[in-house]
Amino acid sequence: MAATTSKSPNAPNDRANSSPFNYGDLKNSLEHLSGFFSSPHAQNTKDLIDELDKQQHQLSKMRKTLEEQAENHNITVRQISSTLQQEMTKASDAEKKMKSKCTALEEKKNVISEYARKCKKLEGEIQHLQSANSQSEGKLAQASQDVSSLKEKLKTKNAIIEKSKTIESDLRRDLLVEKEKTEGLQKLVDDMQCKVAKMQGFSPRRQNMDEKTMMDSFDNLWEYAAARMSSILSHDLEPKALKDLSKWRIIGEESHRLAYHFPLPASNSSAAKAMRLVVILAVLSREIDKYIFQPAYLTPDDSNLRKTLSQLAGTDPEKETLYRSLTLSIDSKTQKGFLQSNVQTVVQKVSNCVFGLLSDSQYSEFREITKKIVKKAAEVWDPIQHSQRKYEPGFDLYDEHMPFIFPGQEKGRNRKGINVDSKRDVLMIFPGISSIGLGPRQQQSYVISLSKLHPLYVLADQEASSVPPSPSIDLAN
Repeated sequence: MAATTSKSPNAPNDRANSSPFNYGDLKNSLEHLSGFFSSPHAQNTKDLIDELDKQQHQLSKMRKTLEEQAENHNITVRQISSTLQQEMTKASDAEKKMKSKCTALEEKKNVISEYARKCKKLEGEIQHLQSANSQSEGKLAQASQDVSSLKEKLKTKNAIIEKSKTIESDLRRDLLVEKEKTEGLQKLVDDMQCKVAKMQGFSPRRQNMDEKTMMDSFDNLWEYAAARMSSILSHDLEPKALKDLSKWRIIGEESHRLAYHFPLPASNSSAAKAMRLVVILAVLSREIDKYIFQPAYLTPDDSNLRKTLSQLAGTDPEKETLYRSLTLSIDSKTQKGFLQSNVQTVVQKVSNCVFGLLSDSQYSEFREITKKIVKKAAEVWDPIQHSQRKYEPGFDLYDEHMPFIFPGQEKGRNRKGINVDSKRDVLMIFPGISSIGLGPRQQQSYVISLSKLHPLYVLADQEASSVPPSPSIDLAN
């Protein structure tokens, strides 16, 4: 706005200076023309020129006046612009101060709001503290009552303590008396413990073998015995032995001693060899049962001890275990000697059955095989003999039994027993074994027997009956 105003007074002057027309040039031109023209119009031209000079003078004065006015106007405009600039600066400063004050005001409002929030929070805390204080006062009152109650109880307890002290004094006196008695009893207990420890020292080793393993070993023993005896008795007998009836005396007597009728034809037929094998195995198992399957080996024949301990196991198993342990602990070196002697006894008695029937080399081999079987029986019996539980072998035939299988006919046998139709129709060969305790005996392994209906038995019986006289017929009668 100021800039536009300052230019307005100078506008006419600027147009005069910029116009192509010049008054001096016009005058000169007219004077020059007046000299050439002497026409009546020359005087008018002169007057015109004078008038022009007058107008020029006035125009100069007016121009000067206009310039002064323009200068004054410019000064005024500049003063107004300066004043306006100052006012704008003041307004800007005032606006800044206003903004600063507004900012400060906002900050103060925020501070006031924060104070208000804190005050509100403090009011809540004050109310909470007042409530807690009220509760504390109630608790304090209750505590005061409790203290009074405790004081009363304390008085009562002090009275009880005094009474207890009196009782304690009496108890101490009684305790001294009981202590003297206890010392006497402790001495007796110590003596008993020494005796028990001494008795425990007599106890022999205990077997860690489980029952199934022991029973399997017991069953496998008879399979082993049948296989080994079959290897030597399957050979043919010499004709001389078949004809000499005196050679058959001992085996015939053993056959009768078994309380069963075993046909023993004097031949080398398969049925005759099978019956000789059955008789020898039956004799062998009974001699092993008599001399090896004993609870201990204090004497060559401990049959009475065996019977006594078996009866005791049925009424008091723990006592039987203790007595058996003590018996086994007595002079173990001597017992080992008796065991070796029993092995030789079994070998000798079984070998007597075939003495004279076998050749010298066969007889020596027979004795060696018998000795191995008896030693294996002793090994099988050892963990059973030292077991916690009492086991008793026997030839008693219960409701079930295992059929005897001749070596080479079948591999293995089923452990499950078969029912017995008639005890008179079977011949016991190997013993079974049962566990003894309170209550009835529990059969762990079945008796192994030969049925009289077995084809080999039938053939042997027919052969012995159809060829008189024969050593088997004479012995059977």
